[in-house]
Amino acid sequence: MAQQAQNLIIEADDCVTLTPDSPRYKDAIQQYRPQTIAEVRKLIGPSPAGAGGAASPACCLPPELSASLPDPDMLTAQDEQVRFRARMLAVTAASAYVRAADTRDFKQFEPALDRFIQLSKPILFSFLFADIDIASGATLTLAKNAHILFAGNIRMHGTGRIVCKGPTTIRATTVNGRIRPSVIGSAELNAAQNIMRS
Repeated sequence: MAQQAQNLIIEADDCVTLTPDSPRYKDAIQQYRPQTIAEVRKLIGPSPAGAGGAASPACCLPPELSASLPDPDMLTAQDEQVRFRARMLAVTAASAYVRAADTRDFKQFEPALDRFIQLSKPILFSFLFADIDIASGATLTLAKNAHILFAGNIRMHGTGRIVCKGPTTIRATTVNGRIRPSVIGSAELNAAQNIMRS
């Protein structure tokens, strides 16, 4: 039987940092090992339409991708410069793919991106809580490797806040208060670069 998610309550002027090696919150931690770019997008990309989150606006391809497609074979090329360039193109394409509101323009990249995911073997860490209450003066810090935060209602009272040390995706029913550095939609921070930082 699945364990019920716990509430996270941070008292006034207290500071809590969530990292995958936090023994205090070990029951809230889940590890994901995506095998495809679609799995990465499902975990850290925009909410599906109608799910209450605001997807990133559709955008054109980054200029470096307009001129050149990542080639799956080049990701393992013997030539170090060729391999490096192919992997940097894959990072750019993966970031754009994960953030895009619609992935139809990125279908031609999927074979290279899936190969890139298989080679880089990313590990994404998530935290699952029922509700989160952050009292005035308190801070919840999400470490660089805290990739995803799932919660019911997040309430930051007064000067209570959430600080993200790296790109983090936050999926919550409601969010009231301040999340730094930036908010995309009312309940999300998108985290495309996680696949390289894992």
